[in-house]
Amino acid sequence: MIQTPVFPAYRRCLLASRTAPIYGTGNPDASLMLIGMEPGDQEEVDGHPFVGPSGKYLEQALKMHRRSFSEFYRTNVVRCRPRDSDGTKRNATWGEVAACMQWTEAEIIHVDPDVIVLMGYTALPLAFSGLDPAQANGLVRAVDLFGRVRLVVGAYHPAAVLRNRGYAQAFGKAIRTALELAA
Repeated sequence: MIQTPVFPAYRRCLLASRTAPIYGTGNPDASLMLIGMEPGDQEEVDGHPFVGPSGKYLEQALKMHRRSFSEFYRTNVVRCRPRDSDGTKRNATWGEVAACMQWTEAEIIHVDPDVIVLMGYTALPLAFSGLDPAQANGLVRAVDLFGRVRLVVGAYHPAAVLRNRGYAQAFGKAIRTALELAA
């Protein structure tokens, strides 16, 4: 299981408010990679992606299909939680996503998954540029990502589902689709 930095030195960070970068974790031989937006509060404390409420929700979605977190690789497109100058949490800007892209690229190349799930507003443009989460959720595209064509599934971010339970069925369908493609 990858839990320590094995990727390029983290030098392009634009987030002056960052605590420490949150590295991806999970099975380095996974056929399915789960990519979210940016770390939440609990991720900042624990130092791993998807350990807070949205991670617990995602884990439950996987368990419904008799699958576990340990089978997959989990990461975010942004390694640190963006905050405004007053400390208020916010979504990452496109410049911040671009600054972290060296990490996302290195993780995708290293793990080399067949299927990638992009969850949430800042992750979706890797394959679903111009679509919002409602439009991209459940869509599957074959995309050349960093030298190899991979199947990419769009999905709501689990945090969005926790805020709006009306997204739960569509999110579950997207996860089921990804698991079927990766089987």
